[in-house]
Amino acid sequence: MKLIYSAILPIFMACASPKASFQDVSTTSTPKKEAPNSTFGKYFTPQGDLRALVIYVNYEDEYLDKAVHDDLLHWPIEEEFPVHYGKSVIDNNQNLSWGFQEKEEFETIDLTDFSTFENLSAYYYTMSSGKFRLYFETLKHPESKKAISIKISPEEIPSSAAGRGELNKRVFQKIREIYPEDYDWSRFDNIQNSPNYQKDASVEGNTNSYEDHQLDFVILLFRNWNSWKPHPNGSKTGVGWRKAIMGTGAGNEIIAYQNNQPIYAGNNGVRIFLTQRNLFQNHELLIHEIAHGMISMPHINTANRAEGDYLFYNYGWGMMDTYSNQFGTANAWERWYAGWTEITHDIKPSDKKITVELDDYLSKDHSIRIQLPQVKDQYLWLEHRKDTTAIYYQRPLRRKDRYGNAHPKHQPGLYAFLEKMAPSRATTFGTNVQGTNGMKVLYGKGNYDYTFQGFEKRYYAWDNEVLQVKNEEANAYAGHHEAMLFRYDFNQNGTIERKTNSNGAGGLYTDTQAIFEIDGKKGFPFYMFNTPIQLKKISAFSNPAITNFQKMDWKTNELAPVILHSLSVEQQKLPNGNLQLKINYQDGKIEENFRMAGPIILPAGEVIQLTKGKELLLNKSKTINRVKEENASFIANSYLKVEGELVLEENAVFVIDEESQVSFEANSKLVMKKGAKIILKNKAELILDEATELDLHPKASIKE
Repeated sequence: MKLIYSAILPIFMACASPKASFQDVSTTSTPKKEAPNSTFGKYFTPQGDLRALVIYVNYEDEYLDKAVHDDLLHWPIEEEFPVHYGKSVIDNNQNLSWGFQEKEEFETIDLTDFSTFENLSAYYYTMSSGKFRLYFETLKHPESKKAISIKISPEEIPSSAAGRGELNKRVFQKIREIYPEDYDWSRFDNIQNSPNYQKDASVEGNTNSYEDHQLDFVILLFRNWNSWKPHPNGSKTGVGWRKAIMGTGAGNEIIAYQNNQPIYAGNNGVRIFLTQRNLFQNHELLIHEIAHGMISMPHINTANRAEGDYLFYNYGWGMMDTYSNQFGTANAWERWYAGWTEITHDIKPSDKKITVELDDYLSKDHSIRIQLPQVKDQYLWLEHRKDTTAIYYQRPLRRKDRYGNAHPKHQPGLYAFLEKMAPSRATTFGTNVQGTNGMKVLYGKGNYDYTFQGFEKRYYAWDNEVLQVKNEEANAYAGHHEAMLFRYDFNQNGTIERKTNSNGAGGLYTDTQAIFEIDGKKGFPFYMFNTPIQLKKISAFSNPAITNFQKMDWKTNELAPVILHSLSVEQQKLPNGNLQLKINYQDGKIEENFRMAGPIILPAGEVIQLTKGKELLLNKSKTINRVKEENASFIANSYLKVEGELVLEENAVFVIDEESQVSFEANSKLVMKKGAKIILKNKAELILDEATELDLHPKASIKE
């Protein structure tokens, strides 16, 4: 039976706290690899050497109209290949300018030179810490050895998704016409394709014989724009081909024969149907699709606007759509899961209190993974960006505004994100099956209640309409941060639109927008200029807060609760520039005035202390936490369900406001020291189960 508070008798209880210890839990040895293992890869093992064949595809001249089809800035109609800053992507040696063809080239990578951004081979070699050499080689004419593109007839190719298969057929038909039937493609067939996480299929160097009679990896890059009207295929309304897709769709296409044995193009690769963008943006697409094929990388960081099980999603860093406009680096989870690095410090609740040292993330391959208590398979990852000269900590685009002024650079410091994709390398899955939106950035500037103000057309935003919001107050649990997509019922139909699945919404409408202006300040906050953690200590009671992933039940219209815990991480900069991190699983202290909002649970086994003289406020969020309106509101009342122990130290004040509810469940405990107060305001409720243990000082009070 439960009862609403009426009167409480004091009980006394005291508890002790163990001392911290220094321990190095560095994980430096490579564990034994047994299948399934993510480091073996899906299409290929991301170790050793892999040579990709790059095929540029254009339409035959007779199907192109300069008045209609010459609007692609980065691939003019008269050019056989795309251009980058006015120069062809084919260099004077007839090689691709954006990838390496020879092993020796990997020895010349300069990570302080901005132009290194242009080279995808350098990217994979750096992210893999030298473990993976990915070569990119384009087609060359069998006689002249000159780089060539493939020109095909687009006539009557279906405008639907079925057209992609017909495109493939025509590409490889044309290749068979140009190359001798017995042309030697063996340098592109060095591995056993598709290990599918079952074996290490990596090789060192190139062989002179076919390994499995399928090309290892093929990249098809089309000069195409879906919205051309008329389209070269004859459609008056354009075509509906996806921007990019994993796989060649050409598994059965024969490219040559060897002793009457067919050599197949193979299915492993990427197709990009919109190769009209800046080189860096095309690299971003390639990285995205290659990651799908390499480790079944799920959509995160707003990629495809895929929210998965969650209501909110944020920009971030990694191999999903961040290379050109956000950060050039892969994230720590991706590098570990691919087998490129080991976790330097892998920390779990049984470690209790540990102090570790963190060096630079990229140059030293340092990272920390901290298991969250009270929830399953959720982790806090920490990266220290110490080296200010590393280009991959920056971005190749969005470097200047429309006026020519430089945007701020990303700052060094501690970068943090929560992850719920795969807890071990033995956890493997297919693309878009698991982990969608499973990276949640702890944004250094914190989370707030932003309220919608409107849209305005702005010159600085290249004459686009930009979203304006007002910062109401800090909201560590339920609020947005400036690098999140803002959720709101923009079309005012009483529902938050969710036309999406694990693959994402793509171009379909969703009730979400990037934030441009906060309190009238013009800019691009979603560029993530304020990402590093500035606080000395982060916990469940800081802003940003270390909180679990909250699933959204779109059927019941309920958001899963924040699960409180006692984990904290304290940072201190050392004289050598490294960071000292103190990880404490027994630090359930609220040491500053703090506001909670939304659904919250204090689980059994946790002790949370509101320290002397501090105030805790539980009130209603101003950020949506429903997907359908109830009583004309997208915001549910806040609640705190106490299953563990809540301690209000001397003169601490707990304010429960705006119809919020605090319930103490059976076997929970409430401790109130001298002068501590619980204040109920505006129809708030305090509910105490008769089996709640109570320890109240005579001068503590509960009042309305």
